Amino acid sequence: MMIPTLTVMPDFGMGPFLWVNGPEDNSLGVGGNCCDATGRCGSHPMSDDLFEAFKEWIFEFESASWRPLEANGDSDDWERHALKEPELILDWNSFHARGLELARRLKAEVGANFRVVYEKPMEDPQRRIDEWREIRDDGSVVVLSGRFESSN
Repeated sequence: MMIPTLTVMPDFGMGPFLWVNGPEDNSLGVGGNCCDATGRCGSHPMSDDLFEAFKEWIFEFESASWRPLEANGDSDDWERHALKEPELILDWNSFHARGLELARRLKAEVGANFRVVYEKPMEDPQRRIDEWREIRDDGSVVVLSGRFESSN
């Protein structure tokens, strides 16, 4: 049985942190943004406590500083450089540990009605290492080799 996928992944904007794909839509990447820090998550169930915890997590991401371009020897084209070599200053290990814990809590709340995947953002210099992880019904975490792989 195919079920919708909720992807936990931070991004910039208005605090987006949760994305949804329908059961047949996994080829569309993370899917459409369905929850951000400015409002509730529509028809996607989430307790108030979990929503507040996600807001704190995404605000940490959005308020992180960027390493000065001079430190990289390339200050003439900030946008091209930032996309080519992200230099967001963040304790990535701690940030991902909290993100995975939030994904586990989300999975506990939505149960078998949704697949829950945690995806590292492009700003993480080590994003290719364990980039996609699925939270199983029992709370265990399985590393996926690609976004479209299923751990089941």
